[in-house]
Amino acid sequence: MDAGLGLQYFNLQAEYFQLLNYHAYELCASGFRRLALDFHSQSDVTIESHDAAIGALLLSAECHVNPDFMLSIGASSELMDSVNVNECKMVQPPDKV
Repeated sequence: MDAGLGLQYFNLQAEYFQLLNYHAYELCASGFRRLALDFHSQSDVTIESHDAAIGALLLSAECHVNPDFMLSIGASSELMDSVNVNECKMVQPPDKV
């Protein structure tokens, strides 16, 4: 393969993986927003559920501000299970050979 064409291929592949990860971050953020809405749509909103809703909104914002945050809390943690954002798997580009 031509060196210029190979470089262009890897650049396009990197952009593709970046778009996939962006989509995963969006899914995670929307999962946290749904959780916040669930906490506030209860008939008896308590101080604890209000605080939990605020926490969920902060986590949603963190998904946008610091995308590596999702990697730092781990995909198998209790938080991820409780929020039900299993689709938040970050796509890692293959190693360049």
